[in-house]
Amino acid sequence: MRASGRSLLITTLLGSLILAGAGPVQAQALPEEFGAPAAVTAPATAVAAPAAAAAPSAVTARAATTPAVLNGPAGSDYATDVFNDPWDYNNIEDLVIFGGAPKFSGLRFDAGSVKAKVAGTDAYLSLVWGGYPTSVLAGRDGHIPANRINAAKYDGAYLRIYSGAPAGVTRRAYFNWFDCPTPKAENTCGGRSPMFALKPGWNTYVIPLGARESGAVNWKGRINSLRLVFKDAGSDIAIDEIRLFDRHSGQQITVDGLNENTTLAWKNAAGTTGTLPPEAKPSRQTAVTGSRVDLSFLPAGTYQIGVKQGTAPVRWQRSVLLDSPRPALITPNAVGDKDYATTVLRNRWDMASAADISSKTNAAVTFSGGKLRGKNAGPTWNDPSVSFRIGAAGIDGSIYHNLTIVSSYTGPYGLANAPGGGSMGRFMWRMVGKDVIPEQVISHDVITFPGTRTITFDLNQPASALIDPTSPRRYSFTGGTKVATLRWDPNEDPATGASARSWTVDDVQLRSDFTADGSFPITWKDANYRAGGKATVSYSKTKGSCAGKAISSGVPVTAGTNTTVWNTRNLAAGRYYVCLKITRNHATVTRPAAGVIVVRHQSSRPAAPKVSSAAPVTKVRSGTATVTFKAGSGKITGYQLQETKTLYSRVLSASARTTAFACGGLRGTASFKVRSYGPGGVSAWSKAGPAVRCP
Repeated sequence: MRASGRSLLITTLLGSLILAGAGPVQAQALPEEFGAPAAVTAPATAVAAPAAAAAPSAVTARAATTPAVLNGPAGSDYATDVFNDPWDYNNIEDLVIFGGAPKFSGLRFDAGSVKAKVAGTDAYLSLVWGGYPTSVLAGRDGHIPANRINAAKYDGAYLRIYSGAPAGVTRRAYFNWFDCPTPKAENTCGGRSPMFALKPGWNTYVIPLGARESGAVNWKGRINSLRLVFKDAGSDIAIDEIRLFDRHSGQQITVDGLNENTTLAWKNAAGTTGTLPPEAKPSRQTAVTGSRVDLSFLPAGTYQIGVKQGTAPVRWQRSVLLDSPRPALITPNAVGDKDYATTVLRNRWDMASAADISSKTNAAVTFSGGKLRGKNAGPTWNDPSVSFRIGAAGIDGSIYHNLTIVSSYTGPYGLANAPGGGSMGRFMWRMVGKDVIPEQVISHDVITFPGTRTITFDLNQPASALIDPTSPRRYSFTGGTKVATLRWDPNEDPATGASARSWTVDDVQLRSDFTADGSFPITWKDANYRAGGKATVSYSKTKGSCAGKAISSGVPVTAGTNTTVWNTRNLAAGRYYVCLKITRNHATVTRPAAGVIVVRHQSSRPAAPKVSSAAPVTKVRSGTATVTFKAGSGKITGYQLQETKTLYSRVLSASARTTAFACGGLRGTASFKVRSYGPGGVSAWSKAGPAVRCP
């Protein structure tokens, strides 16, 4: 069942929404353990851009002895801070395709860049967008409060762009932003930066953001839509990286010989170079004051910093390591914990076979390669759907309400109610005892985009955020009545016959929130790992807050997955949010969890488990420390081992009795202690075992 004219309604709003800074729904990636989304397949057409960055001809490196590397923080970057994913164009989530896309040809990913030909004037890519007034807000949508750009903080832009314009021809670009308070049509809530020239070839640009050149709004307050606009048609372009950075948040250095008449130059470890000559105003003032340089505009990495006088070679002076940890919480996450189909049906909706669905309508489907492969079919070509198999008892939505869909389609992106349009899906459900079509609940539109996309929704939201106003019923998914049917409609493309839209459903998960009953092992990592980091894990009752109480602090960060065991035995029942903070080389970065931990206690709470009174025994052989310990008693979920000096730790299953540590990280002598955890809480630490020499 469809709300009639939905594609047409959105299409009629499109022109005014372009003024309001709207753009497409951006998918939220699954955590690492669920696998990364597949990359977009690039068309055969190639952009005539060099495979590697070419240094500007005026900058010549001179062999020189450089002083020791100066370690310091890289500047804060919006995409890294908010999404934990910089706009480096290495994954599909970095690219938002919207109304400007028809003004590009061959828009695609290729070797860590997004490439296209600018085919029309004022073609744009939405870096952040707000959302349609009739769509579900999810993932990276700018109208989600946590995703809005703090313009007072992120007040500069760094870009690395290739322009295929002929020599002597300058192309232009600018930023366009919006602060509309709701996702609706407005033409009084936008502003535009001054234009900046794009020189031929690969070049880096530093752009200050502040007063508007036109429009009604300066770069201030909370921005929920941002575009990069290419003013002139006719040239190939490629974008390697974009940063919205916080001036004065990174390393500051003094460069000898830098003044109003000399050029600042930099070169990273890959040989990519950039310059800020005296005439590059106002970009120059964004980073340089006299001989003092604010390196906040540069991405994390190792650089040579130098000075160039006139046509003379660059005099390289300083080696600088700009460091930035990237805290990443693995559990909890927004995708959730226990999966309904796996837990209840013992058959995950992984689309391995027809056993994962109960019915289909207006669609021809097959199963191969771990995907449901569908194609729109009659009689109603613009209303294909698949319903997922549900047990006879129905779904308890109060438990299972975090819905994640991984899907893709062929053909163009478009919203028109015409062949090639209808790039929007929706989900629907009916309650037990309401199993007739008029009793169906219909969601808002879910805007879909080319490539394999992952979208996560929490169905435990107010009806206004999820349910279409034209829905015949508005029953809550998480209400007391169980859910009898759950359906996904992948698109509304009216194309028929051979032109009908093809699509896939790769994976569907309906998961519970994470729960803690006495204890919870929080897993996390540094996605930009470098030795020397220290972590603090804290908790709060406020989502997105990092100002709560510490669970553990001063924890040494190791490569790969780290685990912090949280003792929740004496914590009041309720919903809690954790935050991870990592400090390294004077850089501190925080990351609040996207998912909740629901603390609860059994009515008959077991006693806290006990660990064996015997201390762990450690033996060293061939550079490996093997640690063995005896079992504890009581209800035990797992064990945590910790080295007493370095505080390196590891979490093991309840059945484990031994593990191995590489001696390289243990710094000479090593001694271990162990504790157990379970639904009754966390035990005290055992006595430390005898110290051993770890060569």
